Amino acid sequence: CSARLDILFFEHYGTVKDVDRIRFWHPPAIVMVDTIDVAFNRLLSKATLTGNPEDLQVAEQVKAAELAAYAEADIVIAISHADRTLLLKEAPGLQVDVLPLVYAMPCLGTAKRSLRNNLLFVAHFDHDANIDGITYFCANVLPLIINELPDVRLRVVGHSPPPAVANLASSNVEILGYVPDIAAVYEKSDVAIAPMRFGGGLKGKIGEAMSYGVPVDTNSACLQGFGSAAGKSVLVGDTPEEFANAVLALLRDPSLHDAIRDEGLNYIRANFSEQVVARELTDLLTRSQEMRRKRLSLVKRISWQSQRMIDEAKALLERHILWRFRSRNFRQH
Repeated sequence: CSARLDILFFEHYGTVKDVDRIRFWHPPAIVMVDTIDVAFNRLLSKATLTGNPEDLQVAEQVKAAELAAYAEADIVIAISHADRTLLLKEAPGLQVDVLPLVYAMPCLGTAKRSLRNNLLFVAHFDHDANIDGITYFCANVLPLIINELPDVRLRVVGHSPPPAVANLASSNVEILGYVPDIAAVYEKSDVAIAPMRFGGGLKGKIGEAMSYGVPVDTNSACLQGFGSAAGKSVLVGDTPEEFANAVLALLRDPSLHDAIRDEGLNYIRANFSEQVVARELTDLLTRSQEMRRKRLSLVKRISWQSQRMIDEAKALLERHILWRFRSRNFRQH
């Protein structure tokens, strides 16, 4: 192979393959794997919540596969320091760097505006944590809010909502499904909610809402990875009553609403903006060139070298001899 590869980047542990081939043909290349989130941590948190032995079995299977994939890499990229700590606890030999999610900062005005009691939940419904979270919220938290603010309206955004979500529609709940312009939805929203009860990594919906200048109400489980944001950049409620009271506080107190909004914007700008993450990515790529690469074992190098010689011999045989036996002119003579 004549092309020179400096970095091989795998987007997710499930995409890691042919690492031995890469190390044989491109020994100087550094192999990176982006965790996106630590999948086994998300699944273990689900198993803890449900108490289902099958959920625990799935989580343990994923954990084994995920850690095996990370062990093949030179660098594992976590999206938060919490995830990095978790991975190093499970596998101290890993080289784990942190590269957070990135958010484009929309050009939004910061003028005060009238609150219209509009709540927003944005979700990817392929993740069952989102389905569980919104159904839990509508059953346990939303009625408490409606008792105080009967005109409150919750809009649920996300493509292909399953029946469990679609059936939540009511005079207070609007299921929008996919929307082409999420900015327009944020502009009409007063508070974004993140009520998921299990998961891992960084909750993209929290960072996205803050980047659009919409205050967030969530719980402690969802704040994993966001550092010291609780109480300043977002409000937190871990029981239905606490969650409902936090939402009501944001809707009833414009000064609190604006303070949380501004803190959220500043927090995202300082930690997750394109400029900040670009600097961290540049630093990672620069440092990676000096990092120690993993090498194939002697046994694997011999095996791959033998396979290379066999492949080259087959190519020579095909080029100079075998093609003649498949030629029409050769068969006719």
